[in-house]
Amino acid sequence: MGTQGQLAHSAGWPFSLLNLSNILNKTPILQVVFTSCSIVFLKELFLLLKSKGLSGGSLFKVKSSNYGRLLYGTQDSLKLYRIVYNGRYKLFLKRKKLVFERFMKKYAAVAQR
Repeated sequence: MGTQGQLAHSAGWPFSLLNLSNILNKTPILQVVFTSCSIVFLKELFLLLKSKGLSGGSLFKVKSSNYGRLLYGTQDSLKLYRIVYNGRYKLFLKRKKLVFERFMKKYAAVAQR
């Protein structure tokens, strides 16, 4: 397994970043997960990120609870990194940025796809 980062609640939604290895074929996986008690918020976030160039994403409502999750795989997670950490903004989460950068350095071939 890899590392997991988690940001405390901000505007009612935590953000998770998972860096895992697929055990079956040893493919590195980077996953970004947004969690919220507002499915409407997650749908709007999904549409916003789609307009910014993310092409995947999976939205799930947890059946037995009042919350949902928006998940992005490796390539969309890397696109999200480029959007958030493109140097235009001085306000960012350094811990998260380092997780992305470590992943890209270690798995350069995957990050270049």
